[in-house]
Amino acid sequence: MTNLITILLLIGVTVILYVENRRLRQDIIRSEKEEHERVNCAIQSSGLDDYNARLQEIKEERKAKILEFLKEAGSLSSGDIADRLEVSRSTALRDLNELEKEGRLTQKGTLGRFVRYKFNASDTD
Repeated sequence: MTNLITILLLIGVTVILYVENRRLRQDIIRSEKEEHERVNCAIQSSGLDDYNARLQEIKEERKAKILEFLKEAGSLSSGDIADRLEVSRSTALRDLNELEKEGRLTQKGTLGRFVRYKFNASDTD
């Protein structure tokens, strides 16, 4: 009989501990979600969205200038464009690749300094 009572007590304590552990985990998850929401609100109110929007505007302005350069010159290399925009060659290449994907210019050549970019006359911009 004593063993039965001990077993029942152990089962009861185990159930209580399980329920309490589950409640604590749910509280932790809830508090982590609340903290995440507070951080997101802080980031949004700190002007990060404005900053990212401005970076996108700058990128679009560069892309428009690239198209103007290509209309005037006929064809240019990525180095020529980087020099004219006063940006790194990597930045110029990223912008050129985006414009090519958008179908606004065409890449002539495949490797190194022999690659030239030409404006697509079908582009109505």
